[in-house]
Amino acid sequence: MTEESGSPRSAYAPEYPIRTERLLLRPIAPTDAAAMHAYKSDPDSVRYVPYAPLDLAAVEQRIATTWANTRFTQEGDAVCLAVEHRASGELVGDVVLFWRSESDRTGEVGYIFDPRFAGQGFAGEAVAALLALGFDGLGLHRIVARGSTNGTSGLRGSSNGSGSGAKPGSWRASGSRASGRRSSCTPSSRGNGESAPRGLARDGIPHNRGVTATATLPSLDGRRFRMVSSTTSAVDPESPSIFEYFERDGAIWGGYEGDTVTFGKFVGTRTGDTIWVSFVHVLKADGSVVTGDGESELELIDGGGIRLVEHYEMHGLPQLSVCEEIPVR
Repeated sequence: MTEESGSPRSAYAPEYPIRTERLLLRPIAPTDAAAMHAYKSDPDSVRYVPYAPLDLAAVEQRIATTWANTRFTQEGDAVCLAVEHRASGELVGDVVLFWRSESDRTGEVGYIFDPRFAGQGFAGEAVAALLALGFDGLGLHRIVARGSTNGTSGLRGSSNGSGSGAKPGSWRASGSRASGRRSSCTPSSRGNGESAPRGLARDGIPHNRGVTATATLPSLDGRRFRMVSSTTSAVDPESPSIFEYFERDGAIWGGYEGDTVTFGKFVGTRTGDTIWVSFVHVLKADGSVVTGDGESELELIDGGGIRLVEHYEMHGLPQLSVCEEIPVR
């Protein structure tokens, strides 16, 4: 099977454990119940998944049923895996890969992590392994991710009871095998060995060229956003990065500053409820200048505000972050 032709595998049984530099991805075991319950019972951790905090009995029941599958036999299947820290043996979270469509060769990924391990890049490392599983193992061409980065990631709703799904306001992101495209409102730095610039479709043509879409959300002009979570680095809630947006006739521009950035500027375009930007900023840590580009989806949150949902690549790994509108007082 070549990358651009043929069909995905009719069945695929991954070899476990899947090893990364610091992590093991393996089938979820009954002995994981207590550690998993610690974060799945936390209201903040399950903020963007479509279920209330789970008690221990519910976690044990799902481990024995819907989270027990370890192979793909047909579209609609999902494989949920525990993420274990190799050095300590601790359970740090869990991830899931859905096989959504055999004909379209699409899938979805998501994760939820124990907030005690936030800010260490475990989520990005685990998601990178899942993307490889989907692209190289299952033969998918496009994988979509949904969720939040408050230590959690919910996925689009499913009927298999796997405990994943997204309610309105969760982020959306995507990637394709050929281009390595990631979406972002806080774009990634260049020079990390990317296979192609983000914003390119499989044929190398900018994916907003010739695209017409009707915006369902209002203009970003004059709106300010704060970063609320990121897998790249911990967000200081007292002084998060603040973004100020301006918009006119499909053009987007603005600036930002905050806990990790001295100042930054961006410029781009908007098509429908998606924006594409290029940026430059100066890091507080060492004064280095970082440039890049990326893509964001706009989504409505409770109270009528807007969330910019982000999925980008940094240090060679997929990253996830969320910016939310600052209410006008």
